[in-house]
Amino acid sequence: HTLAPDVKVTAVPCFHDEVQGAKRGANLMFLIEAEGLRVAHLGDLGHIPNAEQINALGAADVLMVPVGGFFTIDAAQAKETAALLQARVILPMHYKTRANADWPIAPVEAFTGLYDTPAEEVNLLRVAEGDLMCQPEVAVLLPQSLK
Repeated sequence: HTLAPDVKVTAVPCFHDEVQGAKRGANLMFLIEAEGLRVAHLGDLGHIPNAEQINALGAADVLMVPVGGFFTIDAAQAKETAALLQARVILPMHYKTRANADWPIAPVEAFTGLYDTPAEEVNLLRVAEGDLMCQPEVAVLLPQSLK
């Protein structure tokens, strides 16, 4: 797949658990830089990133972070990670919905409840470099499969 010349993707190795991958193996976090935005997708992150990983990712305009716990970091660890990455817009992922109700993970409210400002539920989030200040701090993308 060819990326546009002004798009940069950086992969940062990490682990899917808190014991250096002994339980669930390795994971990659991705930083996508394009159109003046820095978007970080943390995948199945299972630990709070260390200083080297935080430095490799840098500040995130948009952060996609797992919040459900058990298989990944939990809500409190996700909030700490978002703060370390100075995230401007946070998109929680990997949480309990009716589609995975039998999984031992927490619902999104365990994460969104940690913030003073209510999360915005959205079907679509369009973010541009010039409108970051108008975006919600936490936006919950409503899964199409659950409509």
